[in-house]
Amino acid sequence: MRAYPIARSELQRLLLDAVKPAPVHLGKRAISYTTTATDVTVSFEDGTSVTGDFLVISDGTHSKLRNQITGQEIERKYVGYINWNGSI
Repeated sequence: MRAYPIARSELQRLLLDAVKPAPVHLGKRAISYTTTATDVTVSFEDGTSVTGDFLVISDGTHSKLRNQITGQEIERKYVGYINWNGSI
């Protein structure tokens, strides 16, 4: 399987454009979520929670929510490549 790296700033722009006008919560650490037939509620480390129509999980390589959605601990494994990014 070939990797298709994308700059973090470009990924963030694509995600933000895709979810407009849904609210985006920055500077918060999501710790869990629950779903019903009609919505999803995400709980944050600071004790707050938000309910909406959908949740985009993009919390990085050390994701806690990934383990919740898969129902198992996902161990990170080296897959044979290193990606260096830079701007000029």
